[in-house]
Amino acid sequence: MSAKWISSSNSVRPSIEDTSNWQKPSLICSDNDAMSKDDLIEAITLRLTRLEELEQENIILKRKLNSMKTDEEYISRAKQVLEEKDNELRRLRERNATMAERKFNMDQSRTENTLSANRQSDLEMEYKDDFRDGARVDAIDKIEAKLTKNQKRGQNATSDQLKAYRLACLIFEISYQCSSKARESFIDFYSSMLKTLVAEAPTVGSSESKYRKLSDVKRSKHSSVSQDSLNEVMVLVKEDALKHSLAALTKDVKKDLKKRWKENDKKLLPNYEKSLKNDLKGYIEYCTRFAWRIVTQVPPLKVDYQSSTFNPSYQNESQAISFSAKQSTSESWVESQGRKQIKCFVWPTLLDSENRVIEKGDVVLH
Repeated sequence: MSAKWISSSNSVRPSIEDTSNWQKPSLICSDNDAMSKDDLIEAITLRLTRLEELEQENIILKRKLNSMKTDEEYISRAKQVLEEKDNELRRLRERNATMAERKFNMDQSRTENTLSANRQSDLEMEYKDDFRDGARVDAIDKIEAKLTKNQKRGQNATSDQLKAYRLACLIFEISYQCSSKARESFIDFYSSMLKTLVAEAPTVGSSESKYRKLSDVKRSKHSSVSQDSLNEVMVLVKEDALKHSLAALTKDVKKDLKKRWKENDKKLLPNYEKSLKNDLKGYIEYCTRFAWRIVTQVPPLKVDYQSSTFNPSYQNESQAISFSAKQSTSESWVESQGRKQIKCFVWPTLLDSENRVIEKGDVVLH
């Protein structure tokens, strides 16, 4: 708006034409003042509502925080329990592994410790190759050479050959017999000793003189020692079988061999000669060592040389020597084989603990 000012006595006043348009300031701002109050009330109401919401949220957050603290404690406890269970599981696994190893060591007929110094698979391979076709053949050559030197005119060379084969086989048979007997004697002694140690533990532990000698052990044929305990000690014996001193065992073998050789019941052996026995000293020691190694397997291997009826599943008819009659053409092969009787073994059959054939033996038939 335009205003005309009249100056008088140093004062300024609006002109009369403008006074009609002038209004009081209070009247001009009244509507605005009313709207501001409503807005203010509304704003206050909104803020109070929001404050209540915040308070509720705060309460909820506090509850959640407390819940989280409880969850953290629960999680911490759960972690502790889980760790305890993990430790328990680890211990159980270790115990299970130890027990499994013990069971494994106590029966190695189907599984084998590849780190063993006296492995069954090595014995099986050696029996087929180095023993039967190696050391045995060398011994047979020595026997035949001796027999040829002493051979009389008209003497049957085939008969001497059979005697050489049979003597080489007999030496191994006796080695096996003596080794098996030594194993059984050791088990009886160990069982008696362990039983004595258990029964007399306080005395053995405190006495200075009693039970310090092996002769003090109370020998008993029957013992309550468990098979597991016996198997465990036999595993130790097996591992040292290659290092054992076999002087006493070899002496027993030579003694029994001399007796059987002199008896010569079926006349299938050459006449006994001390010089020939001395020539076979290395072969006798080899047979003794091999026999000791097979009887100390866990479970032990077995040797069959006593069967009387030919069974093609267990024996082969010797190709080197054969006194068998020619097969009748009117008989079936199965019928003729079933009735054949064994004259003698020239090499034993090697069996596992459950009588499964590892290597067939060689026989001469009637």
